[in-house]
Amino acid sequence: MKDPREMWLTKYQEQLADALEELATREHALSFLVRDAVAHGRKIRSVLALNLLNWNGWNVPQDEEEEDMFSDLARVELLHSASCIIDDIIDGDTVRRGLPSFHVRNGLPQALLASLLMTVLSVDSPHCAYNKRMATDIFRMVRETIVGEDWDSFLVTSATECPIDLI
Repeated sequence: MKDPREMWLTKYQEQLADALEELATREHALSFLVRDAVAHGRKIRSVLALNLLNWNGWNVPQDEEEEDMFSDLARVELLHSASCIIDDIIDGDTVRRGLPSFHVRNGLPQALLASLLMTVLSVDSPHCAYNKRMATDIFRMVRETIVGEDWDSFLVTSATECPIDLI
């Protein structure tokens, strides 16, 4: 008999793939870029979130609640993939996880457009429309990612240490 946790993870991976596909196909002109951006990731953030819930005795919700949860986790993956694309561009990285980076595979203009689209898709949700806290948290994370990338770029080009009060 299969381990229930393993069954849960398999179900999660299938449903996350479906949720990512649904989000990717919302923008037909760029859907191939969104699919490519998330195809190679390990989806570790969502897996950790689900494991945390599981470790605390939470059960996978059913039906509509389950669909909403996986859709929201897919949004986390989109946001993370967008930040990885930007990070690779800023750092000049040409390889990620042993493969050519997204901007190397698809070109810089498409990489920038895909990362912007994935950021928008991550907040373009009915949940964000009626859950102000969720929208605020997502926008805060995006803002912090931008500030962090700016500091990363500044520190690399200036060889200056980041002032402690700005960390």
